[in-house]
Amino acid sequence: IVCAEDTTALGCMYTLERMGKRVPEDIAITGFSNTAECKMCNKLLTSVDTKLEMMSVEATLALCDRINGKNRASGFTIMPELFIGETT
Repeated sequence: IVCAEDTTALGCMYTLERMGKRVPEDIAITGFSNTAECKMCNKLLTSVDTKLEMMSVEATLALCDRINGKNRASGFTIMPELFIGETT
């Protein structure tokens, strides 16, 4: 199961385990964002780290440059990373 966010993935994992399903033996789960919550449960959640903080910094710098009339290169690329935990 691929969840749109980590909180949903953790809720999914909790529900599946209450139903008697084993994660990841019966069903694998992946979250999205790689938040601190991923590391606070009984199994480390596999999650895609979207580098939200890095994106926020780059977007803020681009906005400040535009406000100040600087011609900053249009766009930037930040590659997400897969954190492989214990749920896949």
